[in-house]
Amino acid sequence: MRKRKLPLILILIIFIFSSCMPVAKVPALTDTEIEESENTALFHFIDVGQGDCILIKDSSACIMIDAGTTQSGSIICEYLENMGIDYLDCFIGTHPHEDHLGGASAVLSSVDVGKVYLNGETSTSYFFERLVDTLLDENITPYKPDIGKIYNVGNFEVEFLSPSEDFGNANDNSLVTRVTYKDVSALFMGDAERVVEASLIDRGINLRADILKVGHHGSRYASSAEFLNAVYPDVAIIQCGEGNSYGHPHKEAISRLDNIQSKILRNDKSGNILLRTDGKSIYDASGEAVEKAENAQPVSLTFLGNKKSKTFHSESCANLPAEKNTVIFTTRQEAVNSGYSPCGNCKP
Repeated sequence: MRKRKLPLILILIIFIFSSCMPVAKVPALTDTEIEESENTALFHFIDVGQGDCILIKDSSACIMIDAGTTQSGSIICEYLENMGIDYLDCFIGTHPHEDHLGGASAVLSSVDVGKVYLNGETSTSYFFERLVDTLLDENITPYKPDIGKIYNVGNFEVEFLSPSEDFGNANDNSLVTRVTYKDVSALFMGDAERVVEASLIDRGINLRADILKVGHHGSRYASSAEFLNAVYPDVAIIQCGEGNSYGHPHKEAISRLDNIQSKILRNDKSGNILLRTDGKSIYDASGEAVEKAENAQPVSLTFLGNKKSKTFHSESCANLPAEKNTVIFTTRQEAVNSGYSPCGNCKP
C-alpha cells in the first residue's frame, strides 16, 4: 500500500468534506443460527477488545458504526464473512482514534460500501493515513453528515445528534447517532462525555432510547445521572477490553446504570454481544426478552468539582472542567465540606 505525505491527506479531507451530501474471538452467529425475516433486526456489538465496532442489519440493509483497532481489522472481516456480508449500506466512523477507526481500512478494502460518514476531523496517525489511502484506492468519498437530519437506510432511520459545535477534543466531537427500527431505538455515543450529554439535554433533544451504547467505554466522565435519566435504556452495552489499562468501565458509571436497572452487557465479560428486535421487543442471543425492571428508579444527580477553581457544578453546566481537573461529588454537601463553592452559572 502506498503511503502519502500528510499535506496531501489534509487537502483530500478538506476537499471531500467541503461537499456534504445526505445520505481469539467468539465466532459470529450466522443467519442459519438465528431465524431472521424481513421483520427482524439484529444489533451486533463485536468484541474488538478495547474499542468499538457495531454491526446493525436486517433483510434491507447493513450498517456498521466504527471498526475497532488496527489489530481487530481481520477479526471484523472474518465476522462479516461468517455473516455472509459483502456490502455495507452505511459505514459511520465516530472520530479518528485508533480504537474506533483502526480496522476501517481492512473493512473498507474487503467489502463494498454505499455511504461513509466521518466527523470531518483528521489525524496524523498512521492508521488514519492508511484509511485515506484505502478511501482513494477504493474510490470512496466520505461525507460529513448534517446534524439533526434523518437519513433513511433500508428500514432504519439514522439520525446524527452531535456534534452540534466544536467541543474542543476528538472524543467529545464524536458522531452521536440514533438508529431507529420501527418502535425500537438505539443511541450510540462514541466517546462523547458529559459536556456533550449536557449539550444534548440543553438542546431539548428527545434522548429516550431502548438500547444505549455507553459513551467512552464506560468512563466515569460519561453517562451522567441527568443523561441516563433522559435516555432510560432497557439495555446498556459497554464495549471495552478485558483488563484494559484505562480501568474501563469505571465503577461510577456502572453504579449509575445499576441505579436505573438497565441490563448491562459488556464485551470484556461476554465477548460478542447480539441483540435482536422485532421492532417492539428486544431479545438477547438466548432469546430472552430484555425488559426494564419494574422498580427502576431515576439516578441521583452528582456534582463535578473543578480542582483549579475550587468550584463545583451540576452535570448539565455549560462550564464543566476538563477531565484531568475534575473531581466527582455524590452530594452537594460533600462538595461544600471539601471546600468547593457553587458555580455562579448553574447554581447547583
